[in-house]
Formats: sequence, structure tokens, C-alpha cells
Amino acid sequence: MSTVIFAGIVILIIASIVISAVTYSRQQAYKAKQKKLSQLKSRSDEVLGHLRLLLQVDDQYDIIVSLQQQLVRFLKAAYALEPADQLISKNLATQTQNLALYKEGRRANPIECFMSSDSELNNAQLQLGQVSKYLDICRNRNWITVREHDAMNKRLQRLKLDLLLNTHVYQAEKCGQSGDMVMYQLHLKQARDALSKSKSEYPDKNARVKELSDMLNYSKRTNKMYGATEAPEEQTAASEDTPPQEEPNGEQPAS
Repeated sequence: MSTVIFAGIVILIIASIVISAVTYSRQQAYKAKQKKLSQLKSRSDEVLGHLRLLLQVDDQYDIIVSLQQQLVRFLKAAYALEPADQLISKNLATQTQNLALYKEGRRANPIECFMSSDSELNNAQLQLGQVSKYLDICRNRNWITVREHDAMNKRLQRLKLDLLLNTHVYQAEKCGQSGDMVMYQLHLKQARDALSKSKSEYPDKNARVKELSDMLNYSKRTNKMYGATEAPEEQTAASEDTPPQEEPNGEQPAS
């Protein structure tokens, strides 16, 4: 009798151990799945944040399509882990449609490569820097090639410059319209100096620098805003406010 009882106890202990092991294994698998889902959500949210800014300011699609492809891949991985999750399923369908749209060179929102305030400009510039760091990660993980990485980073540098110039010009116009000639001239000067000192490639750079200098000099002479129908008077000598123009080979003209 005692042998039977002992055997029964042993069986119960073994069964308890097996059940505990299975339960523990399931718990670990669940935790691992939730951790993976959390990582995928974090990556998806990061890419979405980058895409929102790029869709606003970038009229090209190379970076947008690349990031959108990664977003779709993250959502597919999340869907494979949780196929019953309706939110993941809906997001995957929406972002897959968006990918097709971007590949066709279309988007739902207008492109406005400027910010309405200095704080918005600073935030946008910081985020473009984060996009650059994210592209470094993509290159290191072989999600994009080195050539693609370099081309996209070059594009980001141009976007930073465009955003800076356009924002200062936009703010200058706002200040000029409100009669604040001091801030009008300050923003024009900041735009001109940023372009003049930039190492990024910029088409017709010298002509654009001269245009901004002429607008600034006109406002200083007249204390008025340079209007669409007004033109600065012809300069008989270079103004001290006009930075030296670069020659095509990048050298400064001899003085």
C-alpha cells in the first residue's frame, strides 16, 4: 500500500514538474513575443516620425520609399507574430498602399519645405540628423547599400540647407509684411550667410547669394521690404554686405 502511495506521489511530482516546465516555457515564449512586438512597434514609430517630416519637406522619393519599405517589413513581421491583431493588420494594409503610392511619385499632402518658427526649424533640423543616424544603422545592417546610404545622406544635407534658407526667407517675408524691418533684414542676412558658407552643392549658388544680398542692401537703403514689383537699384560697387562670390572651381576671386 505504501508503495502505491509513494508511486502516486512521485507521479504527481513529475506531473507537476512537467506542467510547470510547460507553463514556464509558454510564459517565456509569450514574453519573447511581446518583446519582439515592442521592438517592432518602436522601430515602426521611429520610421513613421521620419516619414512625416520627409513627406512634408522632401520633393524627392528615394529616402521616402526606402523608409516606407522598412516600415512595411516591420509591420509584416509584427503581423506574423500576431495575425489576429486587427490594428496591426489594418496598419499593414494602409502602409502597403502608401508604399505603392510613393513608388509612383505621389503623396496625399502638399510639400512645404519651410517652418513657421525657429523652434520648429530647430526640431526639424534635429530630426533630419536623426534620419541620418538611422540610415547609418540601415547601412550597417545591410538594409541599404553603401552607395544608397551616401546618396541619401547627401540628399539630407541638401534638405537641411533648403529648410534653413526657405524658413529664413519665409520669416523675413512675415516680418516685412508686419513692418519689422530689423527682423526682415536679419532673416535675409541669416539666409544669405548660411548659403554662402555652406559646403553642400547648390545650383546657381552665387546667383542666389547675390539675390539675397541685393534684397538685403535694398532694404537697408530704403528701410522697405523688397517687393515682387520692385527691384534693387543697380550697384555701382560691391556692397560691404555682399560676401565674395565663389568662382566655378571653388576659389575666391582675387581682390
